[in-house]
Amino acid sequence: MLDDLAAHSHSGEAFADRLPYVLDLLAGVRRQLDAAVKECGHLSGWWKDQWTPERKALSELRNAQLKRLETSEAPRSQTRTNVPAGEWRGHRVSEGDTVSWIEWYFVDGRYEGQPVLSVLAGALDDLRGLIDEVRIRLHAEGVTT
Repeated sequence: MLDDLAAHSHSGEAFADRLPYVLDLLAGVRRQLDAAVKECGHLSGWWKDQWTPERKALSELRNAQLKRLETSEAPRSQTRTNVPAGEWRGHRVSEGDTVSWIEWYFVDGRYEGQPVLSVLAGALDDLRGLIDEVRIRLHAEGVTT
């Protein structure tokens, strides 16, 4: 869904409609991990330490978007002049062309001023690492995943 979100970055409405869903999917993975860890009481202390400020901020973004219908992102027009010949964001360009695109940024909170897609890609990578760590710890406890 992150790829789908990126594909709609040129459209304000489509991007804004998809962002809460992506945030909810990321939170859903964390809820599933939480349920798996709760089955193994020995990991509760470690698990509490995993609730980092970054993860809390993503959860707050999700709640703001889905529960309070708040907007936390805004588009910015970007332009680059005199680009080299080749491909630019999936389009052929000629030497010296000027290209324009829209990039979405968070406008408040912990991620203010940061590109939405970069933050979400980092969150996805973070979750992948967390999933791996939970599997290792559960396996060490004799729980199969």
